[in-house]
Amino acid sequence: MREWEDPIVKETRKLRDNYTSRFKGDMKAMYQDILRRQQAHKERLTTLPSRKPKHRNSST
Repeated sequence: MREWEDPIVKETRKLRDNYTSRFKGDMKAMYQDILRRQQAHKERLTTLPSRKPKHRNSST
């Protein structure tokens, strides 16, 4: 491992690649799997309250 490689990033990318290969890269199938998992585990989901966007100062 090179010193600039982060082991957590490396592990995350490996997990992502494994998940992608389970569906042979089919994004629609991955999306359906995510929806199915959300329905099966609704207690793990959270909803954040809406908030108004902050206005940026337009002076330059």
